[in-house]
Amino acid sequence: MRLILIRILSLILFFLVLKTPTHSQDSKIKESRKKEVIEEISQLLKDKYLYEDEAKKIGDFLRSNQASGEYSDLNSASAFARRLTTDIQNNFKDKHLRIRFQPKAARQIQKLDKELANTPSDNGVTNSEIERLLAIEIYENFRLPEVKRLSGNIGYIKLDQFLPPKYARGYREKMDAVFQFVIDTDALILDLRENPGGYDEGVEFLLSYFFEAGVHISNTVARIDGKTVTDKNYIKGKEGPRYLEKPVFILTSYRTASAAESVSHAIKYSGRGTVVGQNTFGAGYLGNDHAVADEYIVTVSYAAGMHPNAEENWEGSGVQPDIDVSYEETLVKARLTAVNEVLKLELEKEKGEQYEYRVNTLQWERDRLQDLAKNASLETEEAEQFIGAYENRKIFRDGQNLYYQLIKPERPARRMIPVEKDRFLLEGLENYRLDFERDKMGELTQLRLYTLSRLLISKKTK
Repeated sequence: MRLILIRILSLILFFLVLKTPTHSQDSKIKESRKKEVIEEISQLLKDKYLYEDEAKKIGDFLRSNQASGEYSDLNSASAFARRLTTDIQNNFKDKHLRIRFQPKAARQIQKLDKELANTPSDNGVTNSEIERLLAIEIYENFRLPEVKRLSGNIGYIKLDQFLPPKYARGYREKMDAVFQFVIDTDALILDLRENPGGYDEGVEFLLSYFFEAGVHISNTVARIDGKTVTDKNYIKGKEGPRYLEKPVFILTSYRTASAAESVSHAIKYSGRGTVVGQNTFGAGYLGNDHAVADEYIVTVSYAAGMHPNAEENWEGSGVQPDIDVSYEETLVKARLTAVNEVLKLELEKEKGEQYEYRVNTLQWERDRLQDLAKNASLETEEAEQFIGAYENRKIFRDGQNLYYQLIKPERPARRMIPVEKDRFLLEGLENYRLDFERDKMGELTQLRLYTLSRLLISKKTK
């Protein structure tokens, strides 16, 4: 029960600190005050930090720096807090451990600590501040900016934060609706590139959509009330839609952190899916915020988890992707990999009523994505030769880009994406491709606009 309460407090403080402005909070600081703050931080780490030996090393390190005058040139409390954080993170393997000078938030944390101490169970955690902050999350649609079906019948979910369904009321129903929307897709892309983390129970909740009940998903080591405890975590059963067995792809970047890394780690090491993108941030511990010296907030790492198939936690090292590509290339690469995997599965099936249509559609999308992945470009002189009129169509240049437009009836102009000599894709029209024919002298004579089912030819008129 105590571990549950600490997790609840973590959620409260996560929202609280996230929403508390810091730009106006600062004050001058004396040497005696610096020593006092370091002593309180050292004692806090001794009492709460996950690894006791490491806590002592950090405390001794800060005391030594202060005694040798490392912080004597710092005159503001905020600068002092930032320097302590930098020194710790540069010398110890912990990206969660950080210090902030936030007097107002520190006082609120002290108040919440007292409330928690007097709370008999997790069912009694109620606070107007929590209600207000959760109302903001609801207004922000629970940080779910985008859900859609992509060509090739690939599902796509962009998730920018993890919330606990028990306290973020309506979140469970929202996520069930999201997965109900993508349930009939043949593969799923979960985009965590802009997800800095959130709440660990939100992680367990999300993973329950991808695994059967009873699957061993992680081992957690935690220091609670001065004692080290180990928990084995299993997927709990859930009602509603689940996305089982079908291919799953997780998109990551350097901004993918904490709880988002936990999901990526679990999906990768369970063999449930493929991680595509960049190495993640490397914040692998669970942190809880504490008030220190009445004006400072210290995030103390009190727990760490990892998948039973992994050799270590990802703190400091991040989760390495299975397919390493740049941020800009990540989505196209994931879509192409997903389409190829679905196409392979489709070709292994017996031919049925929709077999030919599905295969042709997947091959068309595969070719389009391969073209996009080329990231081709045109020089200005090359682009000029395509400009002109083509029987009720025109091509023009705006800045560095070429545009295609149907004149009657007039349609929106579409940016032309070069993929090869005389061949283009059209932005926003995934089912269309455009190429050009030339005469023996190399002069353009006509354009061809085609889809899987039809071909339109327009001669160049001027």
